[in-house]
Amino acid sequence: MYKKHTPLPEKNRTLSIDILRGFALLGILLVNMPTFNSPSLYMEGFEDNYSTFDIILSKFVDLFAQGS
Repeated sequence: MYKKHTPLPEKNRTLSIDILRGFALLGILLVNMPTFNSPSLYMEGFEDNYSTFDIILSKFVDLFAQGS
């Protein structure tokens, strides 16, 4: 009925694809961390409580990670 899938042996795996997949998962985690940490997404004027570096980093993530 269904064919059972088994992982590829270590010698047949492509290391570069595994590395790229790891970076992609890390990127997903980093983009979602502010949402896990606080409800700042739903607060108006939340930038008043953060430093200039925090605001710049937030804008960078919005542009390059969430916008891609």
